[in-house]
Order: sequence, then structure tokens, then C-alpha cells
Amino acid sequence: MLATEGVVSVPVEGAQDPVLAVNSGYFEFVDNAGKVLQAAEVQPGERYRIILTNDLGMYRYDLGDEVEITGWYEKAPMLRFRGRISTSDLVGEKLEEVFVARVLESVDGFSLLCAVSESQPGYVLLSETSKSDAARIEKGLFRNPQYAYARKMGQLAPLAIRQVAGLDELYSRWRLQQGQQLGDIKPVCLLRDDGFLQFLESSR
Repeated sequence: MLATEGVVSVPVEGAQDPVLAVNSGYFEFVDNAGKVLQAAEVQPGERYRIILTNDLGMYRYDLGDEVEITGWYEKAPMLRFRGRISTSDLVGEKLEEVFVARVLESVDGFSLLCAVSESQPGYVLLSETSKSDAARIEKGLFRNPQYAYARKMGQLAPLAIRQVAGLDELYSRWRLQQGQQLGDIKPVCLLRDDGFLQFLESSR
């Protein structure tokens, strides 16, 4: 796993997956709750975001990549790249798509959390079902300490929920209007801008 900022993992003979490049810099791992762990503290089967400090003067740079820990090779963790992390940050809450996906696991049908920057910043949960419970969903979001702080300080509005029939189809139509090919459209659970909300209003 290579990044412009440094080498993250390297293949090692005898290791089933690439091994953390411990001599490339100092690595920190951030879990879905925002807790920062050292390499020796990560757990196999868990996923983390990587932060790199290197000898070129780069200090605690967030690579924006998610990796899964697949085990250990001697004292170094083995990593498997899982993709780029989508993050929404209106007032410092730093909600990540991986975290949001876990919060929304109990919501039936297609749903997504959309950031709203107009008036008071906040989020609206778009869902195909009317059974979603705003209080329960927001309790899940409160597991992110930055989100919880922003809500308690009044920087973010309370979570709103909006039922949208045919949400999946409408999302695909919006992406097609943006120039994406149908085969390239992937389902998401977190949107960082309100362009889709404007599209929904115009589609009424």
C-alpha cells in the first residue's frame, strides 16, 4: 500500500497480507468511534483510518484510507486496503461513511444521511420507510464524540428524518444527471452536500 506521503505496507515472504511498514514513519489508527490507537493496540478483524507522521516533516497526516487488520506478522499488523473514506465535516463533527453505515444498519430499505449547510447546519436522514426513529438513530450518531459535542453545543441542528418513496431510483437519476454512467453508480449512506436535496425538491 503506497501513498504520496509514504509507504504504508509492504509484502513480506511468509505473511498472508502486506505488513505495516514500521520503518516508513509513525502510524496511528483511528477506529469508528474516533479513538486513536497505536499499531500495537489494533485488533484483527477491525477497520481503521490511518494517520501518518514521517521524517520529512509531515505531522499526523490523515491519509483518508481505511484498512482492515487481518492478523500479525511477528510484532507488526498485517493490513488489507478497504478503500477511501468519505467524511462529512460541517462544524468539526467528522462523520465518516463507515461509521454512518453501521448506525443505519437497522433502517429498512435504502437510506442515506445528507449534510445540510443552509441556515443551521445539520443532517437529514432520507429513508424509504416511515419506521425510522430519529431519537434512536441520533443516539447512534452520538457515539461519535465530535458529533455529540457539536449537538450539545448547539452547533448542529437535531437530526431530521424525511421519508422519500423511490429513494434509490431518485438517487440513481440524480447521479445520471451529473454525468455518471449507470454501471458506475454505487450506493452510499453519507452525502456531504445538499445538491441531492435540491434535486428532490425539483422532482416533486
